Amino acid sequence: MGMQSYMATVFVGEREIGGPFVNGDFRSSLNFARRELRGYLRLAESIYRQEVMGGRRHGLRCATAPALDFGILTETKDSETGTVESSFTVTSAYTAEDFVSDTRSAFLACVTEDFGEQVASGAASLVDGQIASMSWYRRFEIWNDLASYDICGVANADHLIDGLEELSVALADGRAFDANGGNPVFHAFHRAERQSGDRELPVPARRTHRHH
Repeated sequence: MGMQSYMATVFVGEREIGGPFVNGDFRSSLNFARRELRGYLRLAESIYRQEVMGGRRHGLRCATAPALDFGILTETKDSETGTVESSFTVTSAYTAEDFVSDTRSAFLACVTEDFGEQVASGAASLVDGQIASMSWYRRFEIWNDLASYDICGVANADHLIDGLEELSVALADGRAFDANGGNPVFHAFHRAERQSGDRELPVPARRTHRHH
């Protein structure tokens, strides 16, 4: 009679990046595998950043991003022959679009905390329409850079919106990603600051740290 082993595991495309959680006699608890799987789910963004965004840095910018598949890998071992049969049941999948959406949400959560829901809604409307047709990694780059708006010296709602308006214009006319253009978000916020008279802006009182 076969014995079953359960593994909480993760695949990016065809490549397994999760690990087996079994003991020496090739038996483990399905509930244990499920607990481990929940741990992997919490690490979805960091796993995806490492596996997919890391590939970008090696010339894969135009590659289609694979899904990040979380699930239970069940293996059955025959006690006499040692034959193993396996099947993988996908419990959850995390895609490039999820990665973009989560990064956008993180930016808007910071704006809401610093400046309120109305400013966050206005910020989203200035960016969404301009980047809707871009590839997933371009949209990720924009939202990821925007999430660090405080590093760019943005400390009040007027500067944030002015910078986003500058960014929107640059995206609309194609200047944002010129070969020597640098970081389009950084340039947009600093153009807005220069146009405001190079005023010195205070640090937001409620922003003490930021999670990425």
